[in-house]
Amino acid sequence: MTDLFSFAGWLFVNVGVPVFAPVTLLPLLTFNRFYRDLGHNFLFRAVQEGQLFWTAIGMCAAACYDLGGALNESSSPSTRGYAWLWLIWHVFFLVISAVLVLNGTIDSVMRSAENSRDRSTNKNFVRASILITIITSSSFTLVHYWFT
Repeated sequence: MTDLFSFAGWLFVNVGVPVFAPVTLLPLLTFNRFYRDLGHNFLFRAVQEGQLFWTAIGMCAAACYDLGGALNESSSPSTRGYAWLWLIWHVFFLVISAVLVLNGTIDSVMRSAENSRDRSTNKNFVRASILITIITSSSFTLVHYWFT
């Protein structure tokens, strides 16, 4: 039972808070009179601009830290091999997420420079941010409990 509470606590602090805290706080902006009319777009705009990629970057970095510790402590070649594979996996997603954050920033700046009324969206970008966040949070959880 203690292991279940330990797992739930780790999952809440290391995955739940980074992914869901910013999203759950956005509706609080509707209490402010200035933002009330804009409040319904905040969640979508946050995801549209690539904010979830920042979460994926943080989880990949934390997974790399866990894997670095596992590489130092492991004695079997098979464990080291799996740790290296997972390390490459997370570095790949870290770099992809960083590039996509850059693209989202450039897209946002270009869109605001061209026309402040243009609210067109790249649905593939939104889907990619959600998918990469799900993948990295799942693989970070697996890595943490397999190697630590």
